[in-house]
Amino acid sequence: MKKVFVLVILLIANINLSATMWRFYLGRIAVAEITTASVKIINLDPHAFPAKYSKTAYAVIVCKLDPKRSISIYDFSLRDDKFNRYPCIALRTGSEPFDGENWKIDKCDPDSWYSILFKIEDPGNYSGATVEMTLEYTLNSHNYANLKIPFKFSRSLSNPAQIPADGEMPTRP
Repeated sequence: MKKVFVLVILLIANINLSATMWRFYLGRIAVAEITTASVKIINLDPHAFPAKYSKTAYAVIVCKLDPKRSISIYDFSLRDDKFNRYPCIALRTGSEPFDGENWKIDKCDPDSWYSILFKIEDPGNYSGATVEMTLEYTLNSHNYANLKIPFKFSRSLSNPAQIPADGEMPTRP
């Protein structure tokens, strides 16, 4: 009886109980999260992406790419609600470390996870809510390629090996 009561309360509160993947220009997004924890990035030139943030955070998008796609650090940027733009600083395949020298991944496997890392100003909202940021496809001047994404806060980044096959994104409004 208690389980039914909890389920009814959650449905009334309109809390989403299902997860999904979101379609974007190159594939499907499974996870979008922000952390203030340090992120291991090998071979990153400290002068390549100078940041003058009062507090640094990292935003990551974990995705699966469509067949025969490639991805580069120059393909996307993030934009916050104040119109600050943040470039992608590193990529990774699976659970490998992010690599600052690997600016492009060719011949992506549609069954593998790829992570896109952005260094951002800490949005400072840790109440469990999400922060919306816009993923901008920089190689296209049309807005149809841009996507508003809700980023969840996390103490550390998700391990791609533990992401469910159907993703962890909320159902799209």
